[in-house]
Amino acid sequence: LRNQTIGFIFQFHYLLPEFTAKENVLMPYKIKNYKVPKEIEDWADELIDLAGLTKVKNNLATDMSGGQQQRTAIARSLINRPKL
Repeated sequence: LRNQTIGFIFQFHYLLPEFTAKENVLMPYKIKNYKVPKEIEDWADELIDLAGLTKVKNNLATDMSGGQQQRTAIARSLINRPKL
């Protein structure tokens, strides 16, 4: 239910440090479906662009500022197009 219907944004971002910003954004989708189709990759890129993270999308979470990490968490919460 949580992964499919509700998009959570925690006060602390809880990004996985060994993954890039884009991989962190895609993680909820991968948990649900494992294989990521092209349209979801494009949606992730669009969310990253909207969050102003284009320049750091291939950076590891530990190589981003706190604000960039938080915006990555916001994009991650929207990847599955939650209703809430």
